[in-house]
Amino acid sequence: AILAGSQRGTEPEPPVGVTGALNDTGITATVGSTGKEDANYGRDADPETNSNDDGYAGFSFTKLNSTGNALDATAEPWSCVQDNVTGLIWSSDQKESFTWNQIEGLVDKANTESLCGKTDWRLPEVGELVSIISYDTDSYAAGNTVDVAYFGDTQVNPKTGGLVWYWTATAVDQSNQWGVTFQPVYDTDKQYVSLSNTLSTGELESQSVRLVSGTLATSNFTPIGDGDTVQDNNTGLIWKRCLEGQTFSNGNCSGTGAEKTWTQALALDDGTWRVPNIKELHSLVGKKEYFPTPTTDEYVWSSSPYAGNTQNSWMINFKDGLLWNAISQNPEEVAVYVRLVRNAPAE
Repeated sequence: AILAGSQRGTEPEPPVGVTGALNDTGITATVGSTGKEDANYGRDADPETNSNDDGYAGFSFTKLNSTGNALDATAEPWSCVQDNVTGLIWSSDQKESFTWNQIEGLVDKANTESLCGKTDWRLPEVGELVSIISYDTDSYAAGNTVDVAYFGDTQVNPKTGGLVWYWTATAVDQSNQWGVTFQPVYDTDKQYVSLSNTLSTGELESQSVRLVSGTLATSNFTPIGDGDTVQDNNTGLIWKRCLEGQTFSNGNCSGTGAEKTWTQALALDDGTWRVPNIKELHSLVGKKEYFPTPTTDEYVWSSSPYAGNTQNSWMINFKDGLLWNAISQNPEEVAVYVRLVRNAPAE
């Protein structure tokens, strides 16, 4: 059951339906003048979709009451939030703590009561929960990387007084699940900023829950041409299957990836292929059947600067899977791998 599944009018508005689209990052500021950074692409760079009327920058949300009717953006209280980009519907914040074994009861209760007119409530996968994160400077300054106008304050667990972590349905191993926080955590020893962590499914681990309604997107890629690129049929993005510097042949990537500084990585943007933003890059985690990877640590750049220090940028270690790192753009300090992406041609 865990993994399953004032008003504008008197009738609920038709649900958007799960679109498979990715939310943008909310990053609207640039570090340099290359025109090739995260802020230069996507919904938050488009004047038609970059509006704060229904969510910050490129985000678009609708409040729902307990029966699924749409509410005004300023309405209080509200029971659920519909993400108009992804089509997912989120339950109201449950910051009080629950053990892993208590979550199934929460899911069953929401489905039995048809919360917001839905009966397919479930615990979200880590990528779904990350989808509502905003990586912009204002959110980081406020200490909440979600839009508090729709999702409420997420900083402090009222029961424990500690940082709020949220359970996800994504398993690390038999004893741990991935968790997500909306308040960035800086690890002074390992020198990374993390929005994810492992949560134990033992009885002593008690964390927060936000349920989701909507079909879980499955991996759906189509090879293109000789197979060295694939299209993600959920997002529409087209990816190079190998790192820059490698060659694809017979389902594998040969050669050593070319390590680049962040500036060198952005320079690979030729107007068609570009460096992906952090959410686009994260969408590939766990997709090794489509993206052969080295056996060593595979840190890969995103085009997204880190709001806490704009001289750093986000990247992912695909060996660890779900660790977001803010790493210096200083060319004398770090050079890592690059995987390029492009948008599907307009029909």
